[in-house]
Amino acid sequence: MTETKAREEICRLGRSLFERGLTPGSSGNISVKLDDGGWLVTPTNASLGFLDPARLSRLDAGSCICIRPIRSRSRCCPRSIRAPPCRR
Repeated sequence: MTETKAREEICRLGRSLFERGLTPGSSGNISVKLDDGGWLVTPTNASLGFLDPARLSRLDAGSCICIRPIRSRSRCCPRSIRAPPCRR
């Protein structure tokens, strides 16, 4: 699956969960591991019913943030990943 398709699928699934009342407000996050070992992650405090594919964060295989959306409230990597500091 391409990264673009994965971004669209995350948003579609988030909207489905929201419309069925399974995720109230801004509860929960969705993440997908990509073929290259990187991750796509929904922003913190985002309503899953109104996700924008362009606003998903992209982490590389070493769990360093590659792309963080402008104005993202996320200041760190998701707790479930326990990412080490990035050294580039």
